[in-house]
Amino acid sequence: RALVAGEIVSISDDVEVGRRVEAGDTLVTLDDFPYRGALTEARANLREAEATLTERQASVRAEEIAVSRAQVQLELAR
Repeated sequence: RALVAGEIVSISDDVEVGRRVEAGDTLVTLDDFPYRGALTEARANLREAEATLTERQASVRAEEIAVSRAQVQLELAR
C-alpha cells in the first residue's frame, strides 16, 4: 500500500500474483508533480518568512538605537 495518494504513472514488471517482493522494491511509481509543487511552495514560504524575520530584526535594532539615543537626550536634558 502506498503511503501517499497519487496517480500511478508506471507499474513494475515484477508485480504479478503470487510473486514475492523485497522491502524497498519499487512496485509502482506515482506522479510526483503535486509533491514537487508543494515543496517549491514550501521553500518559497520559508524564504519569505526568513526575509520577514531579517526585516523585523533590523527594525528592532533600529528601535534599540533610537531608545538609546533618547536615553542620552533625556540624561542631557536632566
